[in-house]
Order: sequence, then structure tokens, then C-alpha cells
Amino acid sequence: MLQDKETKVLQIITSSGPKLPTELTKAVGIESYIASAILSTLVKNGHLHNSSRKIGSSLIYYIDGQEETVRQMLLKELNVTELKALETIKKMRVALDNDLYPQERYLMNDLKDFVTQLKLKTDDNQEITCWKYYEVSDAELMNIVKSKLVPKKEPEAVKEKFVPIKEEFIPIKEKTLRKKAVTLSGFGEKVNKYLQGIDADTTAVIRSKPNELVSLIKIPTIIGSQSFMLFALNKKSITETDLSKIYVESSKERKPVLLVVVNELGSKAKKYVEKHFGDVLKIIRI
Repeated sequence: MLQDKETKVLQIITSSGPKLPTELTKAVGIESYIASAILSTLVKNGHLHNSSRKIGSSLIYYIDGQEETVRQMLLKELNVTELKALETIKKMRVALDNDLYPQERYLMNDLKDFVTQLKLKTDDNQEITCWKYYEVSDAELMNIVKSKLVPKKEPEAVKEKFVPIKEEFIPIKEKTLRKKAVTLSGFGEKVNKYLQGIDADTTAVIRSKPNELVSLIKIPTIIGSQSFMLFALNKKSITETDLSKIYVESSKERKPVLLVVVNELGSKAKKYVEKHFGDVLKIIRI
């Protein structure tokens, strides 16, 4: 009896493509726990495969040759940051661990239906980790890895002509060195005042520290309420490390980011935002 059900499951997936467990329970007319047992057995015996990523709370089940259909199904589930990470590895074809930003390496673990993590050994027996886009053949993989491991020639040092500069020391009064710091209460009040001004509704506070507030908010717009992940940072300057952490954390929530800061972002930080966030991050200076 159970074998008949297994045969029917295989026939359905073979004829009509990859399926979620709920689709199979309806098609075969079985309870969900029986479908789970059948699918588990078929995967264990090598008759079926399951996706690494889930749609909702369910894996996709498929047979050999249906991988591309599975990837198309999963593409619709990726958020903006995941799509950007996937586009990066697609362009690079093969990436060593140090070719990727920390948050990109983190996201690779959620993209294993599109990329494969490999451990390779070099001629001098050193182990390296790399990520391969699914379209890359073994021959292309080895060629790219070899090219990445070839030491780059250091450019010859350019001789510079130094002209002695007369140094002039001007005494600085102590009071010119003192800058008025933004107090915590003042910063917190400014953040709250800004949120009140845009009629934002805080739905959840994720983290509240003396110089940091992370929360989920909703902002009314002409097309309805828009959800954001708020990061309010009371820092003199925002670094790439700060942005990297924001990137990873907001990726988990799959929400656009509202970044509230006290000073304008530096050039490196602006480039980082442009490359990794694009339109999904809005910066407010208060």
C-alpha cells in the first residue's frame, strides 16, 4: 500500500515537476505525516532530492533534471539583499572566501540551491574555501581558482622627488579642541521626535542600547503602511563594519532599512551603501 503511494508521488513529480509536500497530500489523497514519511524515504533511497531553501516552512521535492525549475521557484522567494549577493557570485563565477564581504559569505549559506561551497587543496597542501555558481564546470572552476592563486606582481616603486616643507606650528587654544557631544537623552529625544513627525508606529523593539536603537516600524504612505527596520546610531562616523552588520541583520527580517545618524556618511560608507543596499536603505540625519 505504502509502495503504491511512493510510486504515485514519483509519477506526479516526474510528470508535472517539483512539488511541495502540501501539493502532494492533495494530489495523492494522504495525510501530511504520511507524505513526509514517503518523501523522506524517497530522498534517502536517492529517488528524490529536496531543496536546501524552503518556501514558507516546506522544502521542494524534485527528480534529476528539474534543478532549474526549482531555482526559478526559489528566485521569487529571495529578498533584495539575497538577489544582490547572488548577482555578485554570478558575475564572479567563482569566489574565494576573501573575495566576499562577511555578509555575502553569510548569505551564501542561504543560497545553496544556486551556489556550491567547496574545499580545495593547493599545490603546497593548503586548504582553501571557495563558492561556485551552479553553471560553472569543473574545468572553469580550476582555471579561475588557479588564476586567483597566482601571486600578483607588485608594481615597481615610483621614485618621488621630495621637496622640503617649512613647518610652522601655531598654538591652539584648548577651548577650540572641545566639541559639544550629543548626549544620549538628546539623541533619543531627537529620534522620537523624528518618528512622531512622520507618524511612525513602532511595532517591535529589537535592541535598545545607550548609543543604538534597532526596531521595526511602520510608516504611513500614499499607497499604505510601509514596514522598515530602523537603525538609529549615535556615532561620530558610520563605518563599513557597522553597515555590514546592518546588512546581515536586515536581510533576516527582509525589510528595507531606515538608518538614522548624527553625521553625514563618509565616502567609503556611501560607496558601500550604493553597492550593497541600493534603494533599500534610506538615510536620515538628525
